[in-house]
Amino acid sequence: MLPGCVPEYYASEGKSSNLRPLNLDAPLYVSQMDPIPKFETNPLFKQEQDRIDAIDDASRCARYGVETLPDDQKHKRRIFFGAMVADENPEVILAHSTEVYNKFSVVALVESNTTHSGRPREMNYGPGSRNARTLQESEMFGTAENTKVVLDYWLEDMPDVVGMTREVEQRNTIWKIWVDQGMRENDVGIMADLDEVVSRDFLNAIQVCDFPKLRYDPDNRPSCQIPKIILSTMQFEVSPLCIKDGEWFHPDIIIGACLVGVGDPSGRVTPERDMKTIGHRTDEWGATDYKKYPQDVIDNNRFPLWDGRDIREINGSDEALLNFKDKDENGHGKTAVFGTAYHLHNWFKDMEVLRHKFATYGHFHDDAKTIPLSKIGDDIDIAVRCVRGIGNVEATEEMQNPRPYYENNTLLPEGEEELFSLKGNRPIFFKDRTYVEQRHALVQEMVRADEAKYGTIYENEKR
Repeated sequence: MLPGCVPEYYASEGKSSNLRPLNLDAPLYVSQMDPIPKFETNPLFKQEQDRIDAIDDASRCARYGVETLPDDQKHKRRIFFGAMVADENPEVILAHSTEVYNKFSVVALVESNTTHSGRPREMNYGPGSRNARTLQESEMFGTAENTKVVLDYWLEDMPDVVGMTREVEQRNTIWKIWVDQGMRENDVGIMADLDEVVSRDFLNAIQVCDFPKLRYDPDNRPSCQIPKIILSTMQFEVSPLCIKDGEWFHPDIIIGACLVGVGDPSGRVTPERDMKTIGHRTDEWGATDYKKYPQDVIDNNRFPLWDGRDIREINGSDEALLNFKDKDENGHGKTAVFGTAYHLHNWFKDMEVLRHKFATYGHFHDDAKTIPLSKIGDDIDIAVRCVRGIGNVEATEEMQNPRPYYENNTLLPEGEEELFSLKGNRPIFFKDRTYVEQRHALVQEMVRADEAKYGTIYENEKR
C-alpha cells in the first residue's frame, strides 16, 4: 500500500509525518470487496494548500505577467494530467498528490510490462492489484467529486521499438485516456512524469489567468503550430537540499483544441513519423524547430493536431520557459530559486534501484550497474557532491562538464520563519522538516554504501 493512504501514517495537529516505505510483503491482489482506506491530508500540508489557494487572482496572475480572466471565464478549464508509472518511490507519488490535490479533473496513469529497452518487467500496479486500487480509490489525488484517476496499460509486443520511441508510444496511451474521458476544446492537458510536479500556485493560475496559449475561441480555430506552454522546473536531485543550478523544461501544457480527437481536424494534415506510423514526428514536421514544416502546411495554415507522442517531444513553442515574471529581480540564480514546477529527480530508496533505472530506461548506460555513481551521469554526480559536501569548485577532472548546484541550500534552525536558507518556492511536501532531514540523511547513507561497493571518483576523506 502507498504511504499516506491511511490516517495513521501522519501525526495529528500538523506535526511532521513519519512516512513508511511501500509494504512489499502485503498481499498484491485483494478481493473487490476489500475496501481501500481513504486518504487524509496532513494538517501541515492542508494549511499550506489553503494559503496558496487563498491568494487573490490579480496578484497570482501578475506573478506570471498576465491579466486575470473575466469572471465568467474563470474556473471553466478542466485540467487533465497524464504520466507513466513504473518503479517510483511512493514518496514521490505522495509529494505529487499533495501538491495537486483536487486540482485535476482526470489523472491518467499508464504502466507497461516492459522496460524502455524492451525487457520484461514485473508491474507494480497490475489490474486488480492493491497498489492499482490505492491509486484509483484512495482519493489521494483529490476527492471523487473532483478528480478521477484512470489507470491503463501498454502491453504491446514491439521488440524492435526501443528507447525513447518505446516511451512515446507508451505515453500515447495517456492522450487516448483523455479523449475517452471527454476532454473538450477549452480543457487543458498536462503531460509529465510523476516526478515532475506542477506547482499548486500555477495550477490555480491556469484556472483564473489569461495565458494567450490557453485561449479558446470557437469562432477562430487555432493554428496549433506553437500551442505549448513549457514550464520552468526546479530540479531537486535525490534530496530536498540538492538543487541543480539550471531549469528543467518539462512538464508540457497544451489546450484541448490542438489535440487529435478533440480539436477540429478539417483541412489539417497528418505528420510523418520516424517509423512510418510509429514514434516521433520526423524533423520535417516540427520536431526540433517549430518553423520547419512542409511549405504547403505553412502557406495554408494546415498544421497537424497533436497526440500523446507529440506533447512532450515536439518543439511547439516560441516562448521562453514560463516562470515568475520577477524571478530575476528577486535573485533567481543568485540567492533565490523560483519555478512553476518541481522535478524530484532520481528519488529512489536505494542506489541499486537507481542503477537498474539507468541500465534499462530510455537513456540507458551499458555500465550503469558496475561503475562509480558519478560516471553514470552529470545529474548523479551532482547528488554525490551535494550529499558529501564536495561543492562545485572541487569537481574532479574526470567529469568533463560538471554541473553546478546551489551549495547554500541548507535548513535554517528550528523557530525561523523560513525553512530553507535559499529563498524561493518549494513543494508543499517539503514543509515537513522531519522529512527533509530524514531524506537527506538517507541519501548520504545510500551514497556511502554505494561507494564502498563500487568506488568513487572523489577522495574518500572528503566525505
